[in-house]
Amino acid sequence: MSVFARAPRLPEPVVRAASLEPGERVLAVSRVEGGWTFATTHRLHVVTTLGADGAPDTARAVRWVDVRTATTVPEERLLDVRLVDGARWAVPVGHRPRRLPETVRERVQNSVVQTYSVDVGRGRSVHVVARRTPEEQVSLQVSADRGVDLSEPEVATSVARARDALRRELGLPD
Repeated sequence: MSVFARAPRLPEPVVRAASLEPGERVLAVSRVEGGWTFATTHRLHVVTTLGADGAPDTARAVRWVDVRTATTVPEERLLDVRLVDGARWAVPVGHRPRRLPETVRERVQNSVVQTYSVDVGRGRSVHVVARRTPEEQVSLQVSADRGVDLSEPEVATSVARARDALRRELGLPD
């Protein structure tokens, strides 16, 4: 079954709180304690609710191009989401996440066009990644393993070479 099959409907207040962008479609939904977690064509959303009326309290979302990895932690009913900027987000998936983890994995993978890994020594790397946005634009991101100083001259030179090579290979402007 395709991940684009019909997802369960979200309550209208949750949809409003999520502020979906034009053309953004809901792909997978999971009811979680205190709210909803859902994947759309553009982002991963968590909307928490407050009170018996189900009115939204908070809404948080992250674009797929900003997610470096997302790993399922089944015993904790979570997705361990690591962002490109190094931040982490523990995203609840509930008791029956259905297609949510699979959809998240697919969306993150599909946003990656090409990756260059640059070995900077001592078993560490810097990754230059071309990512596709929902608007079909390609942007380059640089993420470094823990302990890598991107301002170190040798590292900066290696990363610049990798960025230039990736731009040329993909036909992107300088």
